Amino acid sequence: PLQADSDGDGVADGADAFPLDAAASVDSDGDGAPDSWNPGKGAADSSTGLVLDPFPLNAGESLDTDGDGLGNNADPDDDNDGVADAADAFPLDATETLDSDGDGLGNNADPDDDNDGLSDAAEAAAGSNPLQADSDGDGVADGADAFPLDAAASVDSDGDGAPDSWNPGK
Repeated sequence: PLQADSDGDGVADGADAFPLDAAASVDSDGDGAPDSWNPGKGAADSSTGLVLDPFPLNAGESLDTDGDGLGNNADPDDDNDGVADAADAFPLDATETLDSDGDGLGNNADPDDDNDGLSDAAEAAAGSNPLQADSDGDGVADGADAFPLDAAASVDSDGDGAPDSWNPGK
């Protein structure tokens, strides 16, 4: 009796590691990533989004995101940015390593690294710390502090450039 070949790749379903994807048939280490493409096929032909296994004989490895020859499980720096994965907030993104305010945006892409409401550029112009939400330590975030570098003042309700504490009657 003939065996079914559901994807029509010429390999019977019982011997096909990917019986519903004609692009690949072999997975020597059983990790779910194909060893190679079937003849005349490639990634664009995969109906299930398969990605070739750079380590076809090692079931513990199937990804090498930085292409350095070390699988991600063994590689201490998966994006090869010079920062170990354990210390990297974005271990698979070579353009980012820090997220100072924990908002999910890396510091390189984040216009406000301390999430204090004042952009990094505005903090640089004002001389305040773009990585510290309250540069003067007075308990008021820089973005809400009229005087982000003066711990003794934070409010200027009349906009005259002087702290309210300097204006009698306020």
